[in-house]
Amino acid sequence: MLKSLTFITLIFISLGLCAQNKITLSRKGKLNTINCSEKATYENINGKISISIVTDNELHLQLNNLSESQFKCGARFTSKSPQIVLIDNKNNITYLSNTNVQVLIKCKKDSKEYELIFSGMVKNKKERISITSILKVIPTPKQTVKTF
Repeated sequence: MLKSLTFITLIFISLGLCAQNKITLSRKGKLNTINCSEKATYENINGKISISIVTDNELHLQLNNLSESQFKCGARFTSKSPQIVLIDNKNNITYLSNTNVQVLIKCKKDSKEYELIFSGMVKNKKERISITSILKVIPTPKQTVKTF
């Protein structure tokens, strides 16, 4: 039930936004919304996709370990395999998710741009932060890296 409500909330949030990257952090009951002017970066290395963005206030948000097969128009899933990483460069703190991450991928008509909406909980020691993010990304060609 909680997962369904979260996804419904994500969809309503995404419908009410203009074409801007937005990150919402909830820490100890306080909401902090960050609008990002920069585009999110997209990497596909050996079939694993990573999305990242750096904010003006020295936060670096990443969604790592998305499967290439999951990244398609209209995809909606909840899984532990993608991982959210939040790096606070100002305070030198890294937060990681270790629970399910909810992901929704929307496509723009007549454009190669995707809208990636994801949410989850990240933590460092005892501090927890709930994250909801809406990012615009343009996929780039897949890179193959040989490992020995």
